[in-house]
Amino acid sequence: MSFIVHDLYCATCEEFERSVLYRRSDGRPGCPVCSSDRRVAWLDPPRIKPDWTPIETATGIIETRAQFDKMIAKKRRENPGKELVVSGNTAAACKVRSEEARHRSVTNLRSKGYCESDIRERKSEIKAKKLEKLARK
Repeated sequence: MSFIVHDLYCATCEEFERSVLYRRSDGRPGCPVCSSDRRVAWLDPPRIKPDWTPIETATGIIETRAQFDKMIAKKRRENPGKELVVSGNTAAACKVRSEEARHRSVTNLRSKGYCESDIRERKSEIKAKKLEKLARK
């Protein structure tokens, strides 16, 4: 039971309706004016992501920019004299963090006396254990 949203166009009476939500399994709804079949109207360019998307925080979900500004002001009041740094979570930043974690892991293993071949063996053993665990399920 999945839903889909399309702009629908009726060729008979030329009725155009924007952002119609309907159940995929039921098919496109008929025209509200003449009751004939409608087709998907691919007239507009693809929709652009909105400027604001909901943010999940430890205290809940922030759905509007006003709620976000209110939360930032509250944090600044609670922590006077401290700097509040707000940064976005981009794909590039995630990649950098994962590469840094991988590097720390290898450095940690090297400090414990493992060489490159030992590290490769250990990785392959871990991968084999994961595959076995998946096969058991």
